Amino acid sequence: MYRRLAAYGRLVFLAGWISLLYLIATNIQSGWLYVVISFLLLVGLYSVIIPIVALRGVSVAVRLPELSELGAASSGRLTISNKSRFAKYVIRVDFSEYDEMSFGASGLLASALPGRSNINFRFDFTPGKRGRRHIKKVMISCGAPTGLFVAHRVMVVNAETIVHPRISDAAGEAVLGRMGIEGVGELSTRSSTPDPYLYRLREYAPGDSLRNIHWKLTARLGEPVVKDSERRTHTHKGV
Repeated sequence: MYRRLAAYGRLVFLAGWISLLYLIATNIQSGWLYVVISFLLLVGLYSVIIPIVALRGVSVAVRLPELSELGAASSGRLTISNKSRFAKYVIRVDFSEYDEMSFGASGLLASALPGRSNINFRFDFTPGKRGRRHIKKVMISCGAPTGLFVAHRVMVVNAETIVHPRISDAAGEAVLGRMGIEGVGELSTRSSTPDPYLYRLREYAPGDSLRNIHWKLTARLGEPVVKDSERRTHTHKGV
């Protein structure tokens, strides 16, 4: 609302200035001042109409990563699209202020946007709260070609990211300390199990488990034969 009033205020100032020049021109009867007044009037109308027309056909899309870390800088992508056949100039995109999210730059500027084309920007943001965070809307503006008046337009984007707590190394070291492990590094454990498909045969010896007896071969030979299975080693690693 303030920006609109400021734009109208500049327009009133320009109209008053043109009226003053008109009064001077009528009093001193100088014909060349009419030319100056007409030129200033055209520049004023041109500065108001062109930015409004430039924002037509321009759209903005914002993409955020699915997961973000609390308090850590993350990157998103902003796309400015020109759906019209005519080129647009000096298109600026400003992010709305959010308490739970801060941005590396308040706005991004596309100096030239050709007809029926897209321009991609990378922007940085830092989440300040956990949970689902959104960028609901952005503001696009244009002040080309003179910069006297700026047209603004609010666009809804509804980009979302899920912010998770920041994981610190100190918390991991505390967990290892409670487990009786000092230092942080690679932890390796080994275990072995008998392989049921790889084994060799031998005669029965006192103390052998009955589960290891090869009953079919024992019945054929008439003497107890034992399966001596090979061991398969498994290694588990972690941090």
